[in-house]
Amino acid sequence: MNCLLDFSTALSRAETLEAVYDRMLGLAVTLTACRRVIIAISIDNGDLDVVRASRREDMMAGPIARVGTICGEVMETGKTLVVEDDQAASQWSGRADFDFLTHAPSVAIPITSRDQSLGVICASGRVGGGLFTPQDLEYLELAAAYAASAIHMIQTCKARDAARDAIVVGLAQLAEHRDDDTGKHLERVASYCVEIAEALREDAPYDRIVTDEFLSNLQLAAPLHDIGKVAIPDAILLKPGRLTTEERDVMRMHTAIGAETIRSLMAHAPDSAFLRMAEDITHAHHEWFDGRGYPRQLTGEQIPLAARIVAIADVYDALRTERIYKQRMSHDQAVKHILEASGTQFDPVLVEAFFRQLKAIERLAAHLSDRNAGAKHHRSNHVAWANRKVNPESVTPQSETQADALRPSERAS
Repeated sequence: MNCLLDFSTALSRAETLEAVYDRMLGLAVTLTACRRVIIAISIDNGDLDVVRASRREDMMAGPIARVGTICGEVMETGKTLVVEDDQAASQWSGRADFDFLTHAPSVAIPITSRDQSLGVICASGRVGGGLFTPQDLEYLELAAAYAASAIHMIQTCKARDAARDAIVVGLAQLAEHRDDDTGKHLERVASYCVEIAEALREDAPYDRIVTDEFLSNLQLAAPLHDIGKVAIPDAILLKPGRLTTEERDVMRMHTAIGAETIRSLMAHAPDSAFLRMAEDITHAHHEWFDGRGYPRQLTGEQIPLAARIVAIADVYDALRTERIYKQRMSHDQAVKHILEASGTQFDPVLVEAFFRQLKAIERLAAHLSDRNAGAKHHRSNHVAWANRKVNPESVTPQSETQADALRPSERAS
């Protein structure tokens, strides 16, 4: 009974299905005293996948069909199957998964939550060969019920989080489409960020900071950097000419508005690492390494790492992209601006990581270009640069674009 209490406590703290499966396998081996134990969980097509096994070779068994198998029948009936001896086992010998129960005594216990069949625990080859007692079966079924509840809760939370994240990203795309009707800017910035972070993780101390989870969250959160622009009037966001001081102040509010938007979501998901990173990015991607950025004039490592990465990716893409208020630069021109701003606008360590990935970044820029997307811009005075018979590398950027590159660029994207 103590092991069941420990199991229940551990499951209440489990945050991933993998953690639940590990605990389930350990407890099932203990309670059954069997040499061979598997945990099979239902997958999208209705079949079962062996997610944990006491023998390595059983993990290679492949999916178990839901129809015409012992596991499938146990899931269908929701009742525990006990095979006490070889004679009792013989009636199941034609089933594809019979091998999992071939060494009697053996048992198959359904994993069921709220009348939904989630999987099966199979155990065979009991040490000592003694039969399962009613108390053994009671404990096994109780453990399966605990596990089913934990699995259901985690699956529900994952579905909820996926839906929430999709809504947030959709909102970011809505904001971006007002200024960039191809939507490719968000994809490019996320891709550049991953390239920079991948280079960064090659060196200490970032090899411990830039984990796989960090990279995954960065790819999801980077596209949200300008989500606050949903609150900026079109008259300012799409103004062809230079912004007035008052208009620039309004534009700069998008960082605080974006951060507040993310914080409102975090109130319902305070443990979301993705949303925490998204807040850091939205609030701080216009900060400068030397403290001359906005909105809080943070310096150096006061600026969250993810925001420092996005700052480089966002400005590079802004310089490479035509907008209603500016022309585009060539790759070499944009890189020159990034390098010249190292130590002032950008973290020098991150600029070095960016420089190491230039070939990959240039390939991504070409592959994800607006021209490849067949973009048709949504304002009549927005000149389609791709149709000009001019080499863009030979054109000197407008003075406003140059100024925006060298000062905090509230219109970077």
